[in-house]
Amino acid sequence: CLPGEAQLAVVWMRLDQLTKKDTYKDAAVTLLDRVKAAQILDRANPDLHGGLSGALPINGEYERYCLVSWGPKFLIDALLLRERRHEGTEARRQIRAPSASAGFTEYTEARRHGECPTG
Repeated sequence: CLPGEAQLAVVWMRLDQLTKKDTYKDAAVTLLDRVKAAQILDRANPDLHGGLSGALPINGEYERYCLVSWGPKFLIDALLLRERRHEGTEARRQIRAPSASAGFTEYTEARRHGECPTG
């Protein structure tokens, strides 16, 4: 299942952080490439854009013919860990969640510049 693969990539990226063994990072990146390739990014329908099916192929046994909301969430978690590892910043800073009043665009811009609004 694709969400499970994204979750596993999170675990492997955390193991990479703890052990500093590239084996975990390499396995996570390989798995992330597979999950990213399955993400719907080329659709004109904004309701589908960014979606991730439960299974690959979409008619697999887990959440057959469904786009699951938790799939992209776990994919984002894993990609953020990979990005921080790539930038070498996991020990230098922690990403904090925005306040409830902060808009997504504000949060995205702050994240892009290495800072997140706090409440």
